[in-house]
Amino acid sequence: MGKKPETDNSKKNPWTRQDEGDHYPSMREWWCVETLFKTIENNKKWSFKGSMAYEMENSYSFIIYNLFDVTSN
Repeated sequence: MGKKPETDNSKKNPWTRQDEGDHYPSMREWWCVETLFKTIENNKKWSFKGSMAYEMENSYSFIIYNLFDVTSN
């Protein structure tokens, strides 16, 4: 794989595919994301968390997500 041309995004993010390494054949891959935000209407603070995974051997996958009202607990 040759070096990709430098773009504005690649200047901001030095992470490359070589840094990532090989994924296959992995037994399981798992991704998670979390974000915090505030509503415009009433300035309530919220947290959104999501997890996604799949497993190759058992053909298993899941998606879990939570929306939490930080202001009211």
